[in-house]
Amino acid sequence: MSYSVDPKVTINGVEYKDKTINGVTLTNGRNTVDEQPRAGYATITLVTPDNTYPSIQIDQRVVVQVDDSNGTPVTLWTGWVSDVESSLVAYGATGRLNQQRITAVGSLSKLNRRLVGFNGYPKENDGDRIYDIIIEGAGITWAEYTPSNQEWEDVNPLLQWQIVDILVGTIDRPGDFELVAYSGGETNAFNLAQAAALSGLGVLYESPDGKINYSDYSSRVDDVTTNGFTTINTDAILANGLSSVSRLADLANDVEVVYKNNQTEQDTEPTSIALYGTFAAKVNTLLELQADAEQRVEYYLETRAFPRTRLNQITLALHLDQVSNSMRNAMLPMRISKPISIAGLPTSIYPETFSGFVEGFTWTINRNELFLTLNVSEYALSQLQMNWSQVPPAERWQTVSATLEWQEARVVA
Repeated sequence: MSYSVDPKVTINGVEYKDKTINGVTLTNGRNTVDEQPRAGYATITLVTPDNTYPSIQIDQRVVVQVDDSNGTPVTLWTGWVSDVESSLVAYGATGRLNQQRITAVGSLSKLNRRLVGFNGYPKENDGDRIYDIIIEGAGITWAEYTPSNQEWEDVNPLLQWQIVDILVGTIDRPGDFELVAYSGGETNAFNLAQAAALSGLGVLYESPDGKINYSDYSSRVDDVTTNGFTTINTDAILANGLSSVSRLADLANDVEVVYKNNQTEQDTEPTSIALYGTFAAKVNTLLELQADAEQRVEYYLETRAFPRTRLNQITLALHLDQVSNSMRNAMLPMRISKPISIAGLPTSIYPETFSGFVEGFTWTINRNELFLTLNVSEYALSQLQMNWSQVPPAERWQTVSATLEWQEARVVA
């Protein structure tokens, strides 16, 4: 039986589907591992005849779903209407055709419009800092909470009395790196959270249910250790546009990391400098400890001092019959930091099996087609040195480089 996408867009509780939907694009995450995600956004085009013009208002809740291989609706994205553009596509004696182009934004956009930090934050780890920022910037008090239908029985019985975390998802706490105390006064919540996430080598992101989440640095390797990689079959990948790139601009062989009270740690990679010349990089952090700053310097040198071949965007056509039901369902819904593996890519594009993480993604949806475009990064770029328990379970001893030094182990092949 062939797969049916069956897209649904629900705005303020009203469902639009079938011929009403003329196209949906959903974007989430970041382009590379070296930046933090931006607020997600969606563009939705609805077409309706005659007097069935939808009444859509700014800040109404938007939920986008498609069916999985079993016909069960899966939520891909949740956000809020930011712009509504209305136009006529056709008009005549037989009637008219209306079009509305809706732009919606994700929950990080709400954090971007809040001020936090008036009372400062103590010295704490990255996960705790981000939790404090999000609670102050996106949480609401009990007095501010009103059930949508005013019925007490419909309130989640697990809600905590002291705080209702409408936008707060899963925050890894306490995090992996100690950050300096903050006393800089009231400032933009989104920028402050991003700075903490970058310092912690974690990632701040939106989940499909519209909540704000934070995964700390160690969460990725823990995920791989527990669950392994999700294999993407090359049959689902569109060959047109598949590419990789190796750039001199990505090199960093003279690295300085700034930490507490503008102190610095610096080191170089002499072999890289001899080959390519000096490529300096200065990394500003909120790190408290000198040891963490030293480790960060070595991390950048070990992963950026020599050219790397990285995959550009990968586009999957999940509506095709040759895509297995299990793989399609594994991609629904997609999430930031998902571990993926791709074997069998053309050697001219990527010479070995790719193992890494999803950094960002875009859904392109119409009535009959479902495309997923992934921004990915290599496994090594998300890791400091490995310990034994972090080695991927599928690894085989004979594939490990004979010259690998244990203290330098970040990848095992």
